Amino acid sequence: MIDARTTMTVAELASGASSLAARLVDTPADQPVVVLVDRSAASVQAIYAAHWAARPLIAIDVDEPAGRAVDLMARLGSCQVVDATGRGPAHIAGVPVLQMSGLPSTWVEPVVGDPAGLGLILFTSGSTGRPKGVVRRRWQEYEAIARRSITRPVPLGDRKAVFAPLQWLGGYLAVRAIAFGQVCWLVDPSALSADALANAVDQREITTLDMTPSLLGVFTAGLTGGRTLDGLRRVALAGEGTDWAAVAAVRRIAAPDVEVRSGLAASEVWVGMTTLVVGSDDPLGQGPLPLGLPDDPSIIDLDPIAGSDGLAELVVRRWVADGYWDDPIMTAQRFGVDEHGVPYWRSGDVVHVDDAGVFHHRGRTDEMVKINGRLVEPSEAVRALSSIDQITSVAVLPRHPAVGP
Repeated sequence: MIDARTTMTVAELASGASSLAARLVDTPADQPVVVLVDRSAASVQAIYAAHWAARPLIAIDVDEPAGRAVDLMARLGSCQVVDATGRGPAHIAGVPVLQMSGLPSTWVEPVVGDPAGLGLILFTSGSTGRPKGVVRRRWQEYEAIARRSITRPVPLGDRKAVFAPLQWLGGYLAVRAIAFGQVCWLVDPSALSADALANAVDQREITTLDMTPSLLGVFTAGLTGGRTLDGLRRVALAGEGTDWAAVAAVRRIAAPDVEVRSGLAASEVWVGMTTLVVGSDDPLGQGPLPLGLPDDPSIIDLDPIAGSDGLAELVVRRWVADGYWDDPIMTAQRFGVDEHGVPYWRSGDVVHVDDAGVFHHRGRTDEMVKINGRLVEPSEAVRALSSIDQITSVAVLPRHPAVGP
């Protein structure tokens, strides 16, 4: 694992995780551990430590606005707070913050937790409203990650640059893959110019970029002097919709045999829903990229939308979260259990399936959109703007800029 200052081996990762876990095991088994994170190796150690101690994990960006962090703490109730960054406050909402740096080196055996116990809460990014807390039970986490390691083995010698924050599902799963042999470089894109990032990709012999399409567009447009990345073999695009212009941009800068992957995933589902793989010999299309084929057709259902021409809402079964933290109304709207006792989640994503079985995104059953990987609900912006006395009428619409240069 590599961050801006450190190269850390798996043994060093385990040592730091164990030292923090030794402190966490003294807390109640059901008490959540809030970890203040950034894109650092120490933050990864803290994430591993919470699981090592079998304590529920909530990762929060250390630079999150203070008011939001206090609100999340109030919603969680009694919890332990750990600062893995060295930049956090001494207290949050009156709760003392444990500094990870300086802990004595201690080895403890991993704790076997309650198979049905709380393992993880992922607070979605939200917009002007309260972030949704996606609740995951430990048995789902361990089974699904083991399943991913079998069905999606890490390519031999793969070295991945990860741009997703660790408090997001994409970043969390990327660092968990370290346990299965993945070499990860944690990248803060705001700290590097496009050319500096390209130089670092070459110096670190990175073969895979894992990033949002909008960030890819900024990166490829910012490269100067015909700069290319001949060692780049794979680009994984996630977090928001994309189109064929992104694939064309990748082919301009990468090795001739580069592969582009995209698809559909969500914090509410433990495994990928669909995947599209565009090989170097595949022709370029126009417009939005398809969502691809289901990763596991047995967990995908399509609920037809009345009055539409072949459109359906995508519903996922089995590998789903347990609902939303402290939000029973939203949980009831999205989650349920069918007549066979199988849990399901209604995604809200509207899809069309073509004759080849390929899924295409056709919108949402609600107004939710994603902007730079962040969930935004226009109705929340409408409410905020409408509260201003001088504004009498409000309309909020997403704007879709072109991808790439």
